[in-house]
Amino acid sequence: MRILSLCILTAALVWAFLPGNPTTTWPVIAHLTAFPVVIGAGLGVIGAVGVPLRRFRALPVAGAVLVIAGAGSFLPVQRPTVSDAGVGGEGELVVLEWNTGDSVTPENLAALVRDIHPDIAVLPEYSGEVPAGYRSFVSGGTPVTVLTAEGLGDYRTTEVPGSSRVTFGTIHVSSGHPGTGKPDVIGLHTAPPLPGLMGRWRGDLGAVAALAAANPGALIIGDLNAVLRHGDLAQIDTHTDAVAAAPIFGGGTWPTSLPGWARSPIDHILIPDGWSVVDGGVHIIGSGQSDHAPVVARVRRRQESLP
Repeated sequence: MRILSLCILTAALVWAFLPGNPTTTWPVIAHLTAFPVVIGAGLGVIGAVGVPLRRFRALPVAGAVLVIAGAGSFLPVQRPTVSDAGVGGEGELVVLEWNTGDSVTPENLAALVRDIHPDIAVLPEYSGEVPAGYRSFVSGGTPVTVLTAEGLGDYRTTEVPGSSRVTFGTIHVSSGHPGTGKPDVIGLHTAPPLPGLMGRWRGDLGAVAALAAANPGALIIGDLNAVLRHGDLAQIDTHTDAVAAAPIFGGGTWPTSLPGWARSPIDHILIPDGWSVVDGGVHIIGSGQSDHAPVVARVRRRQESLP
């Protein structure tokens, strides 16, 4: 019993403090890892209750270890740089990501766009009409649509190597001037970690990491069906997730049937080094049209990074 307890506690600490370790892509553990707030809170409660109830006699410090592991799971794998809200500047963009679940109507989308005025939107599973004032680029296969505001100028599609494409859609668009405030945009929708797709899912996470390494100046946006604790995503060092700047109990996006604090943060807006999130500029928007909530981030290229 003592050995079993030690193994369980070691696994809890590894899960909390070594994101990206191979166990995070194992069945069951992968699914638990997708809900870090719920699992972290659960570990903390078990540890806190177990100590006074003396349920861990085989290893007296077990309760405290579980509390520590639970707290560690709340720590973001990476934290984006946050800049002051009152400081304007060249290269500031409003970015929208929303997996529409193939259930959002053009009217629903147009209403949201009118409310938030995004410069760039990435919409997995959307292939409907384009809101006025935007250009549209759509991937092959299951659609991933990228919208760019006409004010950003001309964008064009760029070929994505086959080895870097993910299962449900990959699209790369470029203004031809990625070194300015008009970054390249890579829209993605990976396979989910479901039976029969686990291998594809792991491969997709590797493809996302490879795309990030090969395109260090691009915005990488989409439904990755994973959190940054999963596998190769934890190894990305060229980008940070703007959504990680949301409140810790309010950054989850899926499924919308759960309260915000209990959702999994699987929708991402990865911004390059040299970019920051405007303070208070990340919002998870309530919406009943899809099982994913829309994510909006106000980001900017930091002045010291401008040419």
